[in-house]
Amino acid sequence: MVDTSILGKYFEANRTGGGGTFADLKEVGDKVIGVVTDVRETQGTYQGKPAFWQPKDGQPAEPRMQLTLTLKTENGDVRLDIPKSKVEGSRMMAVNAALAAAQSHLELGGTLAIKVTSKEPYGQGFKRGHEARYQPPAGESE
Repeated sequence: MVDTSILGKYFEANRTGGGGTFADLKEVGDKVIGVVTDVRETQGTYQGKPAFWQPKDGQPAEPRMQLTLTLKTENGDVRLDIPKSKVEGSRMMAVNAALAAAQSHLELGGTLAIKVTSKEPYGQGFKRGHEARYQPPAGESE
């Protein structure tokens, strides 16, 4: 049996939406484990407004896209944003490494575990490192 409990402090008070409460992984040690029940590509936000990449060479600004996962945990559905990034230690890179280790791709019914492993000041905020594990759905052939 797969452990789908929430294993860390990560809820931001009163932050809910259509697919459940947001996983708010901010501090070292914050983590979540759950079964993937939904995967969507969404536009990221910054301070409550749609986020865009900085325009380059007169080109229009591109939306900052991300994956929004819904994970089923013992304590209910949790939404987890995974911003698209190639930065070492980012959530996206950690999930990609976990998928490669599992020799799988992200599928409904798979179990994802992700946690914050480091936090450093960066610009006006923080840069966080993450690690992840992934278990494909039961019955999947390699």
